[in-house]
Amino acid sequence: MFSFPFLRKKSRAGSSSENTLVRLGRVLNKLEPGSISGELRGLDCATMLEGFEAMPPPERRLGAGLHPLIFPLKSARKIAVLRQGFSLPANAREFAANDSAGIHAWAPDALVAPLNTALLLADHKLTGRFPLPSLETALIVTTRIDDAPLAPHHRDLLWRAFEVPVFEQLLSWDGSVIARECELHCGLHLADDNVIATLRDDQLLLTHLNHIEEPIVLARTGYSALMSKDPCDCGATTARLGCLTPVRTRARAASAGSAD
Repeated sequence: MFSFPFLRKKSRAGSSSENTLVRLGRVLNKLEPGSISGELRGLDCATMLEGFEAMPPPERRLGAGLHPLIFPLKSARKIAVLRQGFSLPANAREFAANDSAGIHAWAPDALVAPLNTALLLADHKLTGRFPLPSLETALIVTTRIDDAPLAPHHRDLLWRAFEVPVFEQLLSWDGSVIARECELHCGLHLADDNVIATLRDDQLLLTHLNHIEEPIVLARTGYSALMSKDPCDCGATTARLGCLTPVRTRARAASAGSAD
């Protein structure tokens, strides 16, 4: 077990990386009470987590409070949100998924919906049961780390139905947004103020910085992924995830390849 002084050591003002280290320190100290002491300087998050084993994924839980809705484009005038749990900007309004009359009357040019809801509405749109001519900016699809990611055939269906760009936002077990697809569709940018993503043995593990009482440290997601830290042309500097694939699916594909 590594030991570090981040509870006793104040972070220097203006250093977001040190703030992240301090927050991670509080989480690890809660997991291993009293074990954290020593010297922080020169260490990073990856080094701190090396001394911990991966843990099973937590049960789905309710997050504390609302999570801000961050839209990838600045051109949306009206946003219809078909999911609870977001704190909404002035140009957004929350609707029940079955309130087609209310959504149509609001005339949104952008839509936010969970994946299953978006796919159902796409089917209704293609069969003439959900006309929404005002939708012309974007569709935000929320997916969950404990459920299916947005697949290429999903994007194809949503494009055929709505003919607007589709952006994915990945939610964690508590409903918080942990990664957002940027306007250039160059992967899912991690919300590094909420979560630390780690790749270990080809599996994606997540450590939360906002769970102190019930720490989530190196929790298995059941997915493999690619992670890039190269600068993105969209201007964001955070690492981004790509090619989220269920581990079992990847294992089956590898087995099939070796059999050939």
